Amino acid sequence: MNAVMLIDGEYLRQEAHRALKIERSRTEIHHLTQWAREDGVSHIRWYDGVCRDDHKQRHWLDCMAERAGLKLRLGTIVERDSSLFERAMYRMLPKVSADLNIDTDALERAVRAHWESRTYRQQKGVDALLILDMLQLAQSGNVGTICLCAGDTDFVPAIHEAQQCGVPVNAVVPRPDKLSPIIKRTVDRAIAIPRDVLARAFVEEKTA
Repeated sequence: MNAVMLIDGEYLRQEAHRALKIERSRTEIHHLTQWAREDGVSHIRWYDGVCRDDHKQRHWLDCMAERAGLKLRLGTIVERDSSLFERAMYRMLPKVSADLNIDTDALERAVRAHWESRTYRQQKGVDALLILDMLQLAQSGNVGTICLCAGDTDFVPAIHEAQQCGVPVNAVVPRPDKLSPIIKRTVDRAIAIPRDVLARAFVEEKTA
C-alpha cells in the first residue's frame, strides 16, 4: 500500500536551518519530494500558514506545490503582540524589587530602557488540519505508512490512533536526535532526512 508524507512546513524550515546551520534559505523543496518518492512515498501534503492578504506568499506556495508535486493544506497566520506578557511583567516588578531589595521605580526604569515591544506571527489551524488528515488517512484503509515531518507533541494522540488502525507512523525529520522523547517513543521509526537532500532543498541565502 501507499506511503504518505505529511510535512509541517514551518517545522521543516526551522529544523533544516538548524541542521544546516544557516539563517536564511531559498526553498527548492522538489529535491526533498524527489528523495521521498524514490524511497517509496507516493503522496505528499505540505501544511503551512498564510496571511489572509499576502497574495505573494500564496503565489509562492502554489508555485512550490506545482513544481514539487505536492498538495497544499493551509491554515492562517495571525499577528499578535507582546502586550499581555508586558503587563504581567510590570505587575510582577514590585515583588521582584522587594525580593532583591531594589527600588521599584529604578527597576522599572531599567526594564523599560531594555524592553522592546514587538509583534509576532502565529499559525492557526495548521496542526488541526494535519491531525485531521492523519486520522482520515489511517482510517481509510488505503495507506500503508504515514511519514510525519513534524515535532509537536500535540500529534502524539493522532499517532497512537493511526497505529491502532494498523498504520505505522515514521518520523522523517532533519534531526531525529532532537525530537521530543515522547514522539521518539511513540513513532515506529525515526528517520533522518539526509543532509545533502536538505542542502539542496534549502539553499543558503547570505544576508546582505
